[in-house]
Amino acid sequence: MKKVKTGLIGAGGYGAMYVGLLSAYHEAGQLEFAAAVVRRPEKIPDAVARMKNLGVRIYPDSAAMYQSEQLDLVCIPTGIEFHEPMTLEALEH
Repeated sequence: MKKVKTGLIGAGGYGAMYVGLLSAYHEAGQLEFAAAVVRRPEKIPDAVARMKNLGVRIYPDSAAMYQSEQLDLVCIPTGIEFHEPMTLEALEH
C-alpha cells in the first residue's frame, strides 16, 4: 500500500502537536511526512531538528513547498483567518 505523502503548514504553537503526531505516524510507517513550511525556524529549533532527522524537507513558504512537492495530504494548523485561503491553495495543488 502506498504511503500518504504528507505536508505540514505551521509547526509552532498548535502545529507542534502535528509535528509530534506526523512524526510518530512516519516512524511507524503509516505515512510519509515529507515536507513542512516553517516561516521562523529559529523559534522552534527542536521541532525543526526532529523533522530534519526524519528527512522532512523544510520550506519558508507554501509556494516553495508546492513547487517542489507532490503531496497527497496537507495539514494546516494555522490561524483561523488563514484556513480558507491556504485550503484553497492546497486543493489547487
